[in-house]
Amino acid sequence: MRIRVQLSLFIGLVVASSQFTQIATANPRPPMPTRLPVLKYVVQQDDIVIPEPVVADINEVTENASAPIKLEVDPIASSEYIQQLDEQIQSLQADIAEIKENAAAAKLKAACRPSVNVHGRVYFDWAFFDQDAASIAQVGRELNAFEPREMRLELDGKSFDVFEWKFKFDIARNDAGTSAGGKGLNVVLKDTYVGMKDLPLVGHVRFGYYKAPFSLEQLTSSKYNPFMERSLGSAFTTGRMLGVMIYDTIGHDERGTWALAGMTRVDSNSLRYENDRQGTGIFGRLTCLPYYHDTPCDYGLVHLGISAGWEPFNGEDLEITQRPENHVAEDIMEVLIEDASHFNRIVYEFAWVAGPFSIQSEYYQGFAKPAFRDYADFNGGYIFASYFLTGEHRVYKKSGGKFDMVRPHENVFCVRDCNGCVRKGCGAWELAYRFSWLDGNDLPIYSGGNTTDHTFGVNWYLTPYMRVMFNYINADTRWKGLDANQNIFAARFQYFW
Repeated sequence: MRIRVQLSLFIGLVVASSQFTQIATANPRPPMPTRLPVLKYVVQQDDIVIPEPVVADINEVTENASAPIKLEVDPIASSEYIQQLDEQIQSLQADIAEIKENAAAAKLKAACRPSVNVHGRVYFDWAFFDQDAASIAQVGRELNAFEPREMRLELDGKSFDVFEWKFKFDIARNDAGTSAGGKGLNVVLKDTYVGMKDLPLVGHVRFGYYKAPFSLEQLTSSKYNPFMERSLGSAFTTGRMLGVMIYDTIGHDERGTWALAGMTRVDSNSLRYENDRQGTGIFGRLTCLPYYHDTPCDYGLVHLGISAGWEPFNGEDLEITQRPENHVAEDIMEVLIEDASHFNRIVYEFAWVAGPFSIQSEYYQGFAKPAFRDYADFNGGYIFASYFLTGEHRVYKKSGGKFDMVRPHENVFCVRDCNGCVRKGCGAWELAYRFSWLDGNDLPIYSGGNTTDHTFGVNWYLTPYMRVMFNYINADTRWKGLDANQNIFAARFQYFW
């Protein structure tokens, strides 16, 4: 096969090189040919064949190129051109400096004004009950129910780069009744606080109404928990209280957290505190990540933590109640300690994540001091395992020492492409199982009952913000001298933004 290659560029380079080697000579430059010949060679069986007319043109160009060339440069024109370039560079540098200055001023102005972000969530729950005779005798007949479990609106923002604030309220079911005398909806305040960050020594400070720093399960938002409700052990937690907290991360890589708070119980509707006997409690939490690995192909961690709290009651009654891990169900156990002096509690935290598989567990202990006897000791806890069939994993938020949003590899969708073929996305699918218990007995004085729950869950994540949940709960309760059992089938549609 013959391959023809154009070498005109090569000849031009040869000519230019021979010309500039003789710039220093004073001979006038001879006229150059008006057209450079096009040189073509043919490669055939490793031989190069050059046609004779082309060789003659090459010789002519070479002879003419040997003549000296004289270049004339105008120094005045060159200096003017360089000066123009300098002026343009200076102008561009001034423009860049002005742009940076305006951007910094705009950022400072924006930081001085409080920002406002709007969030919300909606949970719709269904529950269906199956009880034995002992369960009906204990708590009455449970009714199948639907309820808007949560309808929350949240506003938050920052100002001056160091201040942060949040205001959240919930339109929740009011078991105590409405002005009409029955159950209904009631506006309840949730997180309402202001805070400051980047402080020396303490890092962050927060004042207002929010959750005490106690328990991994309690501090992880219900938006990200694998089950519809928290475990039986959550009876030992305090929920939201009014107080001041300092907290921060540990190390430059945030491999741990700490928090210390002074808090007191208040009315959730008005945040008013009217009690001359119950004082301010002290709560603290410490967490660490002895192992943490986050790469696109591998995600794993080990979380260890401990939380503790001391809360004075000064003669007030202490009451601990719990439902069977479903919000519409009635209380299945109750502990009442009259004239309590104070209530101490502690929880040990553990979590392990290895890709799509995870285990989480906590063990709670409570020590209540009645007025006329030794401490009453109660305990509870849970352990659960979850697995993502579609390969996702639970996400850990290092700055808070808790779990965060799960993001499916693909969202749920069903569309036709340009070829008319149907394309589908299945979202993320998670299986979960939890065993939890709560022991409210401290015989022979207190017999508040004890209960164990087995909960099986299936979660379908349509998007990071939308989830469908299915829970089956089997609850065994020993209370009021009866050994009762009930089965609960529950479902939830959850959406937040």
